Amino acid sequence: MSNTREAGSWWSQMFNNTGYQELPTTTVKDKAETTSQYTPRRCVRLSTRGIFLVLAAILLVPTFLALAALEGRQYLSDGTGDVFEVTEGQVAAPKATPGVVPDLVKGSSPAADVVPDIPEDPLDMPDSPDVLDESEVPVDPEAPAIPTSPEDPDAATVLDTETAPDALNGLDAPEAPEAPGIPVMAKPPKMPQQVSNRRLVILLPANAPGVNLCKAMVTAIALGYPTPIILNWGKSGSHLAKIAGVLDYLDWSVRLKSNHKDRLNADDLIMVADSSDSWFQLPPSVLIQRYHDLNAQADERLQKQWTGSGPCPMKQTIMVSTQKRCWPSPPSGSELHCGDLPESPLREDLYGPDTDADPEMRMVDVRPKYINSGAFIGPVGDMRRYFRRAQNRYTDKKALQGNHFYSDQGFFGEIWGEQEVWRTWRREIGDNIDGNLNASAMVRDQFEYHVGLDYYQTISIPTVFEEDDGDIVSLNNQTMIAARSAELEIEPVRLTQVPPEIANATNPIGRVVSAEQRRSLDWGDMNVYADFFTTAIPVNIHHNAHINNLKGRRIWWWPRMWFFPYLRDLVTAQLKQRRQQPLHRIQTPEDGKIVYWGLEKYKEIRRFMDLRKELVTSDFDGICMSKWAKKEKQNWWDVVFMDDRGAWEL
Repeated sequence: MSNTREAGSWWSQMFNNTGYQELPTTTVKDKAETTSQYTPRRCVRLSTRGIFLVLAAILLVPTFLALAALEGRQYLSDGTGDVFEVTEGQVAAPKATPGVVPDLVKGSSPAADVVPDIPEDPLDMPDSPDVLDESEVPVDPEAPAIPTSPEDPDAATVLDTETAPDALNGLDAPEAPEAPGIPVMAKPPKMPQQVSNRRLVILLPANAPGVNLCKAMVTAIALGYPTPIILNWGKSGSHLAKIAGVLDYLDWSVRLKSNHKDRLNADDLIMVADSSDSWFQLPPSVLIQRYHDLNAQADERLQKQWTGSGPCPMKQTIMVSTQKRCWPSPPSGSELHCGDLPESPLREDLYGPDTDADPEMRMVDVRPKYINSGAFIGPVGDMRRYFRRAQNRYTDKKALQGNHFYSDQGFFGEIWGEQEVWRTWRREIGDNIDGNLNASAMVRDQFEYHVGLDYYQTISIPTVFEEDDGDIVSLNNQTMIAARSAELEIEPVRLTQVPPEIANATNPIGRVVSAEQRRSLDWGDMNVYADFFTTAIPVNIHHNAHINNLKGRRIWWWPRMWFFPYLRDLVTAQLKQRRQQPLHRIQTPEDGKIVYWGLEKYKEIRRFMDLRKELVTSDFDGICMSKWAKKEKQNWWDVVFMDDRGAWEL
């Protein structure tokens, strides 16, 4: 073995030895000395050259990896953590421009708040384990267009419907980086928007089954509302029971554990409607949009009326339906302050030159400006406070004069009347009071309940005292509308077009007809109840007109509504949908983007049993088939669906 060969093979001996090898020496010998030491092959033998190579590796490998990372990756930061986004190929990231992300300085707004003019995607929700299929997302004409591009065909992700209402609440906006200059992708990923997810719950007080309750339920379901929750089952049929029934449910729902699927929060929206004589005729998107728009208009009126220099101490979050007569009268035990109530914002000549004069005391020519307790809508927190005040007032007066009250309307009207008296007084003194004083705050909290009336009657119309003001019409049939308007001496015709919030709403019939038929659907061709004077087309029709046996309209007008002959199929489509869809999305000045949903069990028919403190599942037979109908062998589906298709099956 030569010196050259042995000296050159030490590297292979170090790493490729298959057994025990001898350390090389300066003197090359033909045989190994018996005193030489052996090292197992798993150990690397050290030498001067080996040490240098190890040091070089320590220095060069990180450098090599860093260069590779810079070549193949780009660095993003939202100020809260480091996120690496793999780029396509070796293209370097362009410099940030004002059109993408503006320069950030220390102390500026969070990065999520400073990205300008990014098109808002109505389905821009955070990723979730289970997302909505695009085919299942209802078209929301009121939502902004979804931005798309050739490079990014999948421009939106959709919030999981089962966990969505709780997915975004409480997100904190990321902090801004302290210095600019961080390279950003030419097309950065979308930043999470601050979204408030809220519930919408419909409550129907009802103590027994019957077809009228059934009609209220199926019209709501057919339109895409969460199945209404029934209150006061098996209790007294008195309207007074509605106060405690609603309050018991709200108290129960807000005290559930935070992860309970039926828990309600203070900002969740509830609507209370009469169950024995009301129908729904417009979808939830119209209800929610009108609720926010009408409250904004009311707040604007309150601000204009405010005489102080500080913030206005009044606002509106609750709306109650309105009627033409102040009722009940003081002998009922309630003082409604009829002479101290605000004037209606409706046009002063609504019913002609004798508007509000009402010389015959028939109330037909009076603008609606008095409370009617047939329908309420408002947030859970404020509704609890309002209903608790009414319940306490009822309890106190019952102790004094017994249970001799006409209706719950007296208690709600009395509290609203006191609020308006306080508001008038507060405007008169303006800044001549320190609103920060405890006494001032106590007085305000005693009277200000954020209650207003649905003056335009677009949420609900009580037909009492308005027996001839409206009818079921097709808005595109202007010939018929003109003839009816002439009979009512309305010149020129006021009811001329479909309101934009209805025209933009998804047509429910589209769920049960062919694609070709869907293209020709027009809200103007559908029969809806409308008021010829106010032009109101309400979400809910309250058939409380009773003179001349007009309660019979619940039967006569039923087959004239737009949902025939589709009613059974509409109910089936809603109850068979695989995943819950958002009820409506709306952008608000105060709370930003809000998405409304139903409860998780939005398809189930449930009754709240206050003694058991739980929601009990029922079915259509349990709520639609009255004892009388069973005795007369009258099937509820024949009366409600009127389609000769036999028993209800899902």
